[in-house]
Amino acid sequence: MTHYFLWILLFVFGGCTSIVPLPGVSIFGPASQNDAEQLVQSPPPLKFLHLEIPDAESMDWLPQPGTLTPFGQKMNAAWVDAVQMSRLGDGKGALKKLREAEANDPTPGAAWEIGMYRLRFLLQMGRAADALDLVDEVVTKEQVFLGNALIAPAFRGEILVWMGKFEEARRQVTPILISLSDWEFPVEYPLPPENMSQLIAYSTSKLQSMTAFSSSLVLENRIQESLPWLEATELEYQRLEYVAQHPLYSLFFVRPPESIYGRSLNLAFLGAAKLELVENTKSIPKELNQATKGFQAIGYRYGELLVEALKARSLLNANRLKQAEKQALSALDLAEKLEAFDLIWRIAALLGEAQAGQKKMESAEASYRAAQLALEQASGTLSSDRARTRFGIGKSYIDQFLIDLDWQQKNPSQLFEDLERGRARAFVDLMTERLTVMDSHPEIQELQKIDQDIVRSRLLKSISQDHSSERKRPFQSMETLVSRRATILENLEEDYPDWVQAFSITTFDLSEIQEKLKPEEKMVYVLPGPSDQPIRLFNIESKKISFTSLNWSDSELKEILQEFRDSVGIPEEEEDITTVLNEMMDDPLWSAEERIFVVPSGTFHFMPWGLLEEMAPVVILPTGGWMLRKSQKVESLSPPVIIGNPQFGGKMEPLPAAELESRDVAKLFGTSPLLQEEATLEALQTRVGKGTSILHLATHGVYNDLDPLRSAFILTESGKARAVTAADLLMDPLPAQLVVLSACETGLGKTLAGEDLQGLTRSFYLGGSLAVLSSLWPVEDEGARQFMNEFYRQFQNTKRFDQAWLAARNFLRNSGASPSVYGAFVLSGSAGI
Repeated sequence: MTHYFLWILLFVFGGCTSIVPLPGVSIFGPASQNDAEQLVQSPPPLKFLHLEIPDAESMDWLPQPGTLTPFGQKMNAAWVDAVQMSRLGDGKGALKKLREAEANDPTPGAAWEIGMYRLRFLLQMGRAADALDLVDEVVTKEQVFLGNALIAPAFRGEILVWMGKFEEARRQVTPILISLSDWEFPVEYPLPPENMSQLIAYSTSKLQSMTAFSSSLVLENRIQESLPWLEATELEYQRLEYVAQHPLYSLFFVRPPESIYGRSLNLAFLGAAKLELVENTKSIPKELNQATKGFQAIGYRYGELLVEALKARSLLNANRLKQAEKQALSALDLAEKLEAFDLIWRIAALLGEAQAGQKKMESAEASYRAAQLALEQASGTLSSDRARTRFGIGKSYIDQFLIDLDWQQKNPSQLFEDLERGRARAFVDLMTERLTVMDSHPEIQELQKIDQDIVRSRLLKSISQDHSSERKRPFQSMETLVSRRATILENLEEDYPDWVQAFSITTFDLSEIQEKLKPEEKMVYVLPGPSDQPIRLFNIESKKISFTSLNWSDSELKEILQEFRDSVGIPEEEEDITTVLNEMMDDPLWSAEERIFVVPSGTFHFMPWGLLEEMAPVVILPTGGWMLRKSQKVESLSPPVIIGNPQFGGKMEPLPAAELESRDVAKLFGTSPLLQEEATLEALQTRVGKGTSILHLATHGVYNDLDPLRSAFILTESGKARAVTAADLLMDPLPAQLVVLSACETGLGKTLAGEDLQGLTRSFYLGGSLAVLSSLWPVEDEGARQFMNEFYRQFQNTKRFDQAWLAARNFLRNSGASPSVYGAFVLSGSAGI
């Protein structure tokens, strides 16, 4: 007692402080895979404190204007509002408030901490790729404020975990964990520490790194290896909690933000891991109860639901199927009470898997269809697939189960519906957080406001009322909100039919597709499935339906196509592999008198249809219902607009042949191309105006495999390369009936859940384009020129995109061109005007 009294006198009246020594940490980038794997086998030693989660009454966890952060920054009103908005699911509003908060307090410390909040909010919104792009900026701000950077680099590891890049995440945080392996957050202080901000920075960096490291192992189902890391992470949290609860140390220590949330989440994973490994079938690890207590302490009922869902997952993984089914039903009941659609679908899928494991197939189908319904309710208004890998069941798993069941039952109508729903939902999820393009449209503004109210209404149910300080405002009933949303979508469809797909999941009946198909046409729908299993094809004609299993797999096709890519430029090898591919595809199902519409999946997205000898014109569709699409009309048609060989400022190889190609095409249409320094976005937009018949882009393409809306084609600006992304095209469309991407691999995008390829092409469609012609690989210069010249000549005569494509292919093949030239181009979207 005398020591405590003296300590207070020195701190309060004497101003005495001390500096706690810290280790030097230098981070030069990710570790090697070998170093990361060695660290997996070398977890920190365990020194238990046995400090439980505090009661809610002992914590003042909701910030108010003027609240000091652990790093001494005073939170302004906009900052506090941003935190509250994020809690209630309004990610866009939270990010907007953060911008206001930073404008009101541009000091280095506030700029860095607000940057960290921005990263967290982006993760909560499911925008991990955006968060990753901002990390370097936040690292710089941290260096300015703290003199070094530990927290933002560690957060990069957490971002990578969210992206499913588990090995890369461990490599990212391994240097931090090795550097801090002998350091622990101090739990004894002879005097108040003068460098508490640095202590908290070190502790936060270590905790984030440990969390990323351990959770990556859990999500790879390396449960036994994850256990000591989860336990070590819990002990680090306990050290913080000890200081926070100490009667003296709490005078100068501010608990880091979200530490209770982080600890509760780690306890949930730790308890779930133990439950999966425990032999006592009736024992529930105490960590799960502690996790529930922690979430209750901060009023976060979704956390309680997460614990219940993780219990079901662990029991399922342990093959305790009856217990898993019972636990999933209990969790599902709580999820439905909270209207937690973004968790209902996961829990219903867990239930379905447990039932399928017990051969209760009717029950399993009902559970998976309930998951599908909840998933669609979430997709329109909760686009982020939060913690999407944490249950081991993703959206595509639900689709796959139902598709497989439909295939087994040979139920064509249901199969078509399930295939289409997966693709439609993937597009909604991709687009919902990016719909700034039409913010000025009043109905879009109202629709987005309704979506926010639906989110807030749902999430308010997940927050204990005695903890919520959210300012109350009247809410319409959920039924009223959903009804108004449907009405707006109906009105929107009249003027912007393509955009409706970005807000709602719409599909057509199989019978409508058959009515649209001519007798001489067919549609081949490639089913998703395991890459090592035979490829399955769903064949649709106007008068009949058939099901085909090929005698080769997606992996085998991928291997052949990779061999072809490697052989490009070696004519003899190209010919040999083309022969092999034709033998693989030698099947009557690919024959049609007029044309074949293909809805691809997996490696079929990259099938070079032009290499096949006996082939009707092939048109690639993003969905089966695309052929019934009511596209936004291009208002007026200016002459064809041609771009070629922009100036890249040394960042990319110049394309002199693309310039010659552009001159040829422009001459054919009696217009002038935009070349070199003239090939700017401003000039392009001026030429296109309200719409053009043809937009020809002979330039480089750049692809983002993390975020398909960042895929781009390259123009010039002030003599340097200027990327025009798919997201840019959504904000400022370039309306054209036909878009030709005569560049390197411009057909690529990203295959998302539902197997829809999302890239530049979809953005052009949303701007009103009917069709896109693109290349699968870089094409030899002269061959590309000849293909384009012939394609446009044929198109001028027929006004049919597909016939022009086939005629150009045949012309080059008959002229002796190599397969890599005549087979490079694919047509998607529409067969003609």
